[in-house]
Amino acid sequence: MRKRRSDGLGVGRKAKRPRRHLYVVMDDGEGYAVRKFDLSSHRDTSDDEAEQLLEQRTAGVVEQRLPRALISLDSPTGEYFAAIGTKIMVTHDSWPDRAVPVFDVRTRRLSLGPPPRACRNPRYPTYLPLGDKLVSVDAGSTELLDPPPPKGSDVEWSWHKLPRRPFSCIAVASYAAHPDGRTVFFSVETRDDSASTFALDTESEVWRRLGEWRLPFFQQAHFDPELDAWVGLAGSRDTFGYLCSSDVPPLCADTSNQPPAWKLGKEKLFCQDPAEENCGATLAYMGRTKAGNRHFSVIDEEYKDIEVEDEEDRPRRHLLRLTSFSLKYDKHGDLQTSTYRQVRCYKLPHVEGTPLPNDVQAFWM
Repeated sequence: MRKRRSDGLGVGRKAKRPRRHLYVVMDDGEGYAVRKFDLSSHRDTSDDEAEQLLEQRTAGVVEQRLPRALISLDSPTGEYFAAIGTKIMVTHDSWPDRAVPVFDVRTRRLSLGPPPRACRNPRYPTYLPLGDKLVSVDAGSTELLDPPPPKGSDVEWSWHKLPRRPFSCIAVASYAAHPDGRTVFFSVETRDDSASTFALDTESEVWRRLGEWRLPFFQQAHFDPELDAWVGLAGSRDTFGYLCSSDVPPLCADTSNQPPAWKLGKEKLFCQDPAEENCGATLAYMGRTKAGNRHFSVIDEEYKDIEVEDEEDRPRRHLLRLTSFSLKYDKHGDLQTSTYRQVRCYKLPHVEGTPLPNDVQAFWM
């Protein structure tokens, strides 16, 4: 049988899926810049091929030039940035009423989108992707945003109000989306170290308190189907710089009051050098590669002292480090990174004053 030929317009060919990239939002002193990082190199390397790259894993890391900014947007902090589909939005109230700026990373177009109801006075917002939707939990409201309607549609793109959260937003310590595609988990921790975890079913619109325990993560965790577990940055001071994984708690009312089992990673991925002052870190989940690996990146911001003779006037370098890897359980059931791990460092521009902690945001899209 003769193969069907293309007519030059792509007819007869299977449409290629757009390649995804890592987009990092950071303060560059003149606003929050959105930058695109291409992490395709070695991403599709199998474990067998990775053995040949072992020397690169421990080799000295050379500083690279920071990619140019695609756009710079005004915001008091990075916490007001959220992503849905191929769009990055800023939800702060410094923009006109009833609209927030939305930047599409594929088309490179800036448009206006719907603000959350709390946008006029946002305080301590948390944004959590749930499938192709976005959950917003703020001091003023809890809301759900569906994907934008197709062009030409009469349907208005807007947020859907959900029941008010039964906890203080300032106490949120960690959060994750359940693989059922409808439930989100939030763990809170108060100043007296008491903890609680809550689950919200976005379809039945019911909050439920699961127990007096918290997920072991720092901020957002991601579900990895191969590990059948959530993965995130470890959430205690003693484990800062490590990854950890946690079983997903069952949603049954008679069993969910028990904390899930979790494991701490074997390797410290950042904050290894005493000369480094870490300004914050975030974890991006980049899905499955062609080689079948589940891929992650840790993005951390740091200041590092430069060794000079005059100790009192020691200059400092401001760096962004991207560490890419895949995860697996070893034969003993311990969490570890795969053989190959890629580390890239970028010199950041000097910013007046002390950088805000945990201000860098990263989106795989």
